[in-house]
Amino acid sequence: MRGYEWATEAMDYRRIDKLNKLTNPDTFWDDVRKLTKKITSDHSIKRWQILAEGRYRELTGKES
Repeated sequence: MRGYEWATEAMDYRRIDKLNKLTNPDTFWDDVRKLTKKITSDHSIKRWQILAEGRYRELTGKES
């Protein structure tokens, strides 16, 4: 699987698996918002942001 080099926590593997299912760069950030809409922890939001930015770079080959 791709993206596991970004994992620093056990929960990151599940987040990466969900992000790897997102394949359309045009709707990527909208889809990430749907995945994270119920998250309230600042720490979790930051982890999602870091992982999502890494996945976006994989999809597009450029910075977010």
